[in-house]
Amino acid sequence: MDDFLTPVTVTKRDNSRALHNTPVKATVKTITSPQDALAILRAQPDIHALETVLGWLNNDQPDFSMADPAPSSSQIIYTLVNSTLPDYWQTLVQSRSKNVPILVGVLRTVSGLGALLARLRTLITQRGQKDEPRNAEITRQHLEDAVSILASVLDGNQTSRKIYDSLLCSVKNDMRRSLAWKEYIAQIAGGKVLSVVAQAEEILKKGSKQYDGSWLADGTRFAAWLGHNIAVMVCAVEGENRADIQMAAARLTGKALSLGHRNRLVKEIISMALENGNHISLSGWIPKLQNNEQCRFLDSCLSDSIPQLMEANARIPLDARPRIAGAAALIQTLISESPILKDALSSWLVKCSTTGVDPSVLVIRAVVAIVALDEDRLQTLTEKLMADFGDSLYIRHTPILVQECLTRTLLLCFGHIHRKQSMALFMLARSSTHMTAISNRLSASSPRARFLGMAVGQIVSGLVDNSETVMKFDFDASEKEDLEMLRQLVSFEDTIGNVEDLTQAGLPKKDKGIEAKKRPATKSQTVARTSTQTQISGPRIVEVLDDSDEDEDLVPYSKPDSDPEDEDDDPSMVKRDKPTAPVYIRDLMSSVRDTENYDRHILAFRAAPALIRRKTGFGKEVIDHIGDLAGLFIGLTDHFELDEEFDEVRQQALIAILLAQPASIGKVYARAYFEGEYSISQRLAILSAMGLGARELAGFEDFEQDQKIKEASKAFPSKKLPPHLHQIYADESQPVAALSRRLEQMMIKPMALQAADKASGPNILKVRTFSSRMEVEKKRKKPIANELAKVVAQSFFFPLTGRWWSHVQAYGPSTIQSTPHLLPTYLRTLSLLLHSSGPSTLSLPSMTSEFWDLLLSLRTVATGDITIMEAMLFSILTLLDVNEDHRRIAQEHPKELLETQVWVKGVWEAMGKGSEGSQDERVRMLAASILVRSQEVVEKYQRMLMGDMMVLDK
Repeated sequence: MDDFLTPVTVTKRDNSRALHNTPVKATVKTITSPQDALAILRAQPDIHALETVLGWLNNDQPDFSMADPAPSSSQIIYTLVNSTLPDYWQTLVQSRSKNVPILVGVLRTVSGLGALLARLRTLITQRGQKDEPRNAEITRQHLEDAVSILASVLDGNQTSRKIYDSLLCSVKNDMRRSLAWKEYIAQIAGGKVLSVVAQAEEILKKGSKQYDGSWLADGTRFAAWLGHNIAVMVCAVEGENRADIQMAAARLTGKALSLGHRNRLVKEIISMALENGNHISLSGWIPKLQNNEQCRFLDSCLSDSIPQLMEANARIPLDARPRIAGAAALIQTLISESPILKDALSSWLVKCSTTGVDPSVLVIRAVVAIVALDEDRLQTLTEKLMADFGDSLYIRHTPILVQECLTRTLLLCFGHIHRKQSMALFMLARSSTHMTAISNRLSASSPRARFLGMAVGQIVSGLVDNSETVMKFDFDASEKEDLEMLRQLVSFEDTIGNVEDLTQAGLPKKDKGIEAKKRPATKSQTVARTSTQTQISGPRIVEVLDDSDEDEDLVPYSKPDSDPEDEDDDPSMVKRDKPTAPVYIRDLMSSVRDTENYDRHILAFRAAPALIRRKTGFGKEVIDHIGDLAGLFIGLTDHFELDEEFDEVRQQALIAILLAQPASIGKVYARAYFEGEYSISQRLAILSAMGLGARELAGFEDFEQDQKIKEASKAFPSKKLPPHLHQIYADESQPVAALSRRLEQMMIKPMALQAADKASGPNILKVRTFSSRMEVEKKRKKPIANELAKVVAQSFFFPLTGRWWSHVQAYGPSTIQSTPHLLPTYLRTLSLLLHSSGPSTLSLPSMTSEFWDLLLSLRTVATGDITIMEAMLFSILTLLDVNEDHRRIAQEHPKELLETQVWVKGVWEAMGKGSEGSQDERVRMLAASILVRSQEVVEKYQRMLMGDMMVLDK
């Protein structure tokens, strides 16, 4: 009997119907309760029945609400999400049905979001399991639909406000409403939406179908959306529920601050509140946050949001005082009802001077203006900053950029104290703290640290002492300009203005004349203007038309040769309006940005380096657009796959921009390398431009040598890797590495020759004729002025090293800048800057101290990667080669020298002998060269080194 029950075939039934299948028509009856709506949805309704159900759910019912997380509403939402939407969503969207907004509104509840997230998790699990290709494609389509529905439900700036308003209206129990809102916070600000949608997108992007992605998985865009929603709730209109809404927004904000992209979140809250003119609401809402959340919110405001508002229109040459007054008014509004934030302002200023944060000077001026309102708090802050300014450990181990930030803040405080209580400043100038600080500064080993001490001492003495007893120091010509800039800080009388000053300070006033110029002229006006301009007084040249045949004997010209463009068979393909190379910087920028027109973009891109160099010394075009040029070429991408040509031309353009204004663009490049959102190749281009530009600024001819090498390599046929691999592994694709190799040979070659001389005999036996010596002197190049030495420290070297320490302290050692892709090039760039500046640079001692500390901190990182090891050894060798004054090295850096010698000796012993030309052999040769150089210093100044070591041991 069992044989009769054996199936012939097995058919797997697909529970999820295809989108084009016609659903079974359900019996439509009058809906009077949630059970009736649920029964219709479960009976596979047609489009008319679905419209009836959605219409009933959208209307307000006396005893039922979809916003109430009750069992009846949860069952309806579950059926909609898991049964109805997989069938109808694509149909409704493609037909642009009016039911789509109604359906989205029905699902815009806490239960609806939970059901959509549960649906996504189920589909992700199903897609991860092995299944038939057909079922996998259906699951993928359902997954894409679920992400689209969730994005539609959350879209809009008032989503959170609408959900909470619906909870206020439908849920009367405070406990249930609080639990529902807590669940919404966990979904949105707790990271559930971000994580689930990110998993779904990872699956969708692996499929064969093209998928663009959703904003729900983009952390930056999601944080901006969340900030807009919070701002709408915070700026709620006056009403009986305003306090509840702002409290709910505070709970949402507290969770969102730990979600990630905190600066973007706070920026959107501040910006939207200013746009709506409801920034006063922020003062009453911030105290509802917890203490640590208030401090984090204020920190993001001061470090990111307010600087962007103040510098949004920085290119317009306006006075900075209105913006500072507006920023001070905004900060005062934020902290007006929070005693915790009033104390946090002083703590933020102290943190900027100790943790490496690099804030805007305008923001510091605004914060100091607020702190100055309380004289006791200002006095306490100034004493704390003065103690840090004179601390010997702080002077020795803190980067110069951080010390300069502390100096600016301290001088601003001195200025406010001098205007409010001149006697208090007099007592502070005579205190032991001030005297000790100036003394410690004057005895510092760093020249820049000594300059800051002398500048503060002379400026304070000028405020409190008479002209006869004022303290005076001798400053170099390059330091006098910095001294005057610091002296101006004590004279700034920053006050608190109106917030409107911040939002309107950078906006240019409308000019009716300009609007009239932009308005197109009519035809009659054009004719009148033309007739007016062509009126000529005096005799005129008039063309006389003659129909006579007197010129019949004249031989006409022959027809011109055919144009090569006319040889095309199809006349429609001939281009008569071919673009020409730009001759103005503004035309260059617009042409490079035009990525839709291939000919115009390529022509302008190839002409960019030569045009920028040509315009640098002619007029002010390059200087006026220097910031836009730098940002354009740093962030430029290869839209037309030019490969090697693109990298080369972009590099030369960046070098030309750097040479146009090295004092400011060097800092821009350093900031973009650490803080900009750029790819690895773009960051490498920044470092290459800084290194090669510095060499050219110093007068070296590396650029011409590179051009000759490239032309020779192109002329000689050879086997090459594919273009995308050749760019990675070829030395010419990394100009900094290629240049450092040549410098490495230059530094090692004299030591090799000296060793050969010792092996071949005494120098008395080596005779060189007089004529050969004259030939050598004839080929020797004349010395040229090193323009790099004037700006290398403050514009190139210290911005790179200072931001490195700040970046490591803020994000830890495991960042993208510490990877083998970027760190070797970064170290080689610093080495090129040091080598190009030369041994006679005044800032060489401070650069040596800063660079040596950085290299010693990377010993652990270099041990794990041979590429970093090679770059680090090259940097140490450059450091020893540039510092020709060995006595100063032995006197000021004995500990660093001996530590370096011991570590390099361990590297040399651990590194095995590799084949000739291999990386292991180069590392071993570099280590040996360093040992030779360091041993020369140790043998010559051994007594001095041993004395210092004995002092350290005691």
